[in-house]
This record gives sequence, structure tokens and C-alpha cells, in this order.
Amino acid sequence: MDWLNLTEACGHNFPPDYRRYVERFPPGAIGPLTVHHPLRWPSIQDFVDYAANHHDVMNDRAEMEGGYPYRFGNSVGDLCMWGIIQADYLLCWRITADSPAGWQTVVCDISMDDSPESYCGTLTELLLDLGGRREPVPVISYVTETSLPYKFHPFR
Repeated sequence: MDWLNLTEACGHNFPPDYRRYVERFPPGAIGPLTVHHPLRWPSIQDFVDYAANHHDVMNDRAEMEGGYPYRFGNSVGDLCMWGIIQADYLLCWRITADSPAGWQTVVCDISMDDSPESYCGTLTELLLDLGGRREPVPVISYVTETSLPYKFHPFR
């Protein structure tokens, strides 16, 4: 993976566990959850454009809703998409000036019916929690109830 060009195109670095995930696993879905994987697209620009389209749609919805607590994008303070659960929820990092290793995940309802919920752990920890049928983020508890295989261990 060309991390230097990807980081430059996105305008931010990436958490180390995301880098390890991308290096170890091919693009694809884990049940209803899909990690935004750069190798899914023919070019880095296509990867960037896909996320930007989601960010633009979410920013438009947030503006129409009024009072939404976040902006979507690639700058400090923004939410940056790293995954999606079907067409229901975006999984986003909240970009801070701190090391990407400490960025928390915020789960956002694409329709904005549910309030965003934070998860204070890494992408890997969230995947393991969901795979272990724990319910770390109440708004996506349905994923653990019905959608993921009983023995889901993506990092073994």
C-alpha cells in the first residue's frame, strides 16, 4: 500500500491498526460491515472521492437538520469515514491533532434519525467487540444480534 501518497491525497495520516488491517486483509464485507479499504478502488483518487461523496452527503444532511454536532471531512475536528454498516451507519474517526492511534470512532446514522454515538476504542477493538457479540455502541447492537457469524475473529 502506498501510504505516503494516500496520506497526502487524504490530508491526514491513518491509525496504525487501520494500516495493519489494510495490509493484512483484502477489501470486502464482514457481515453487514464494510471497512473503507483503499485497494477496493482502482486508484487512490477513487478511494478519496468515494469518502468525499459520503462526507458531502452527510454535511448536506447535517445542514438541513441544523444543530448536528459534527462536520464530515479530513481536517482536525471532522469525522472521517472508515467504514459503513449496510446503508445505515457510517463509522468515522474523529480527527484530532493528537496521534491517529488515539482517534475515537463515532457511529453516525446516515439518515440522522439517531444521534451520533462515540466508541472510545480503535477500529480493531470495535471489530473484535462486534465479533465477540458485545454491544459496544447501542445504536448498532442489531449487528451483534442478527448479522455477524457466531465465531467472528478477524485478527487471528
